[in-house]
Amino acid sequence: MTAGRWTWEGEAPAEPLIVASRTSRSKPTHPMILDRDSGGHTEGGSAGASPSQVRMPCGSKWPPEPHHCGPFKFSQGAAVRNLGLCLLAWVFLSCTPYSFSGGRTALVKTVAVPVFENETTQFGLAEALTGGIIDGFVADNQVKVADASIAEAVLNGRVLDYQRKAYTFDQNDQVREYLVEIWVAADLVKKDGSGSVWSAASIRGFGDYAADSSETMGQQRAIKKIAEDIINRTVKSW
Repeated sequence: MTAGRWTWEGEAPAEPLIVASRTSRSKPTHPMILDRDSGGHTEGGSAGASPSQVRMPCGSKWPPEPHHCGPFKFSQGAAVRNLGLCLLAWVFLSCTPYSFSGGRTALVKTVAVPVFENETTQFGLAEALTGGIIDGFVADNQVKVADASIAEAVLNGRVLDYQRKAYTFDQNDQVREYLVEIWVAADLVKKDGSGSVWSAASIRGFGDYAADSSETMGQQRAIKKIAEDIINRTVKSW
C-alpha cells in the first residue's frame, strides 16, 4: 500500500474487498471499492465493480480489526513476544546445570574395592566377584575406583553362599537350564571414621545358563546383578 494508492499482488480474492475510509472513524454507509489497476475507487456495492476491482470482507465491525481484514496480517507484537520467550528459554538452559548421568549423584567420589572374603567352596569366586564389581564402577563412571590409601571409602564384602540348581525342564523332564545364585554381604565405610555409607547383610545375584553351556555364564550373570545392586546403593537417584 502506498499513500493514496492500494495495490495487490497475486490472485484477487473470490469476492471484492470492502475497504474502510482511512479518515472516518464512523461506519460508512457505502463500501468503498478500490480499483487495483488504476488506484481509483468507486462508491456503492458490487454493482458496477469491474473484474479488476476487489472488496475486503471486513464484516460489520467498525473500525475493522486488523486480524479481520486482508488475507494475512503480520503482528509485530506477537513476533516480539515470541523472540522474548526464545531468549528466556536460551538463558534458562544456558544457566541450568545438567548431567548425562540421568539425575544420579554419588555418595562418595572414590572407593577402594579389596577382594571379598570367600565363605564358599567355589574356587576363584571371590576374585571374579570383586573384578565384576570394579568393572561395574568403571562402566558407570560416577565413582572412581582407587587404592585404599587414597580412596574416600572402602567397600568390604563376603561371599556367603553359592548354589546351582535345575531351573527349567524339557518335555522329557530333562534339565534345559540351570540357575546360579550367589549371596554376599557388603558395607561401604568411610575412612574418615564417620561410619558406614550403607550396609547390606544379604545381596542376592542370580543368572541362568543352558544345560549344554558353561556354568561360568551363570556365575557372570549373577555377579553382574550383584555389582548393579552395589553401585545403585552407592550412586543414588534424585
